[in-house]
Amino acid sequence: MELSLPPAADRLPLHKGRLEAASRAGMKDPAVLGMLIGGSFASGEADDYSDLDMQLVVKDGQVENLVPKLRAMADEAGPVVAAFFAEHVGLPHMLIVLYEDLVHADFEPVQVSEVGSRNAGLSTHVLWERDPAVTAVLGAKDEEDRAAELAWLEDHLWTWSWYVQTKILRGELYEAMGGIQYIRDQVLFRLLAMHRDERPSSASRAESRVGSWRQQFAATVPSLGRESTIEALRASIQLYVDLAAPLQKKFGVPTADRARALVLHALDDGLTWSSMQSGE
Repeated sequence: MELSLPPAADRLPLHKGRLEAASRAGMKDPAVLGMLIGGSFASGEADDYSDLDMQLVVKDGQVENLVPKLRAMADEAGPVVAAFFAEHVGLPHMLIVLYEDLVHADFEPVQVSEVGSRNAGLSTHVLWERDPAVTAVLGAKDEEDRAAELAWLEDHLWTWSWYVQTKILRGELYEAMGGIQYIRDQVLFRLLAMHRDERPSSASRAESRVGSWRQQFAATVPSLGRESTIEALRASIQLYVDLAAPLQKKFGVPTADRARALVLHALDDGLTWSSMQSGE
């Protein structure tokens, strides 16, 4: 089997050595149909701080069988100083590894039927495969249901906005700032990815992706103070409206007019809102 390293690996010898060794280790196991790398190495943006985001493709139903072998594969790629599974991000089968030279690598088993959906909208490079099956399924990427996703965001966003505002009014600013960050990561960057026809990747490399929206995104980052936090929430909700409107029109998604009106009115009141005002 021929190994095909991504071009970006040539300028990063430490990463290249780990990637090549990990690939050779994967080749030794007949249960592994092929290996992929995603992230910045696949997109050509890799630098000294990049991770090795590797996927090990197996037949359907074989992920559990590969998991106990991942640490041995990781050890073959170099001296490991830390390794643990990624339950904290909802990926209990993925092994996260830190090597002695501080190269960070992820070993993620993926069953072949999920390769397309797992990599939809993402740059992906095939490191090696036993037959063309991996490349074939990689090309058959599922279409995302954008209308359903937009409707879900519209249904949730206004309650989230009011929740954050209540925390600001109560003076729970760390909680409020966490809520604003959640809206930025899980809503605003998600909408930005739709505009760019990409798969959402939260805040990863956001600085190079915001483009003409740079100032609007910057305004969503508050300092620790009530005025700054309410202004950041206002900026976040306005950016949501600006980003969502053309997409909602394109995909025929209705807006939650009543919830919008109530929450936007409360947001206009800002720090002066009171329950007496809302009942007028």
